Amino acid sequence: MFQKINNEIIETLISNDFIPIIAPLGISDDGKTYNINADTAAGAIASSLKSKRLLILTDVKGVLDSNQNLIEEVNEEKNRKMIESGEISGGMIPKINTCLKSVKEGVDAAVLLTEELSTRSY
Repeated sequence: MFQKINNEIIETLISNDFIPIIAPLGISDDGKTYNINADTAAGAIASSLKSKRLLILTDVKGVLDSNQNLIEEVNEEKNRKMIESGEISGGMIPKINTCLKSVKEGVDAAVLLTEELSTRSY
């Protein structure tokens, strides 16, 4: 679990018109480096900065129901049921869990975007 995110360096970069590109790496107390799920890291950073939006890119259409119809909004209860039933699986689980956790921690909105939608304004 994330212990600390250095907001100061991120905020300094942003305030000086830089766009931070952040590798999802973590360092343990004993100096070991760990690869962290990129979606999980992005959510933790967005929460730490109290961002307005968390945008997560995905290579699939989005969260689909058992009939392959797009589900436009997911809440915690619906998410839990869909994971238990297998409707949400694989790499979509950390994406959805990250989105829900981020909103719970103060991010105004979390959005899953396909590659085609990633160039629009949100």
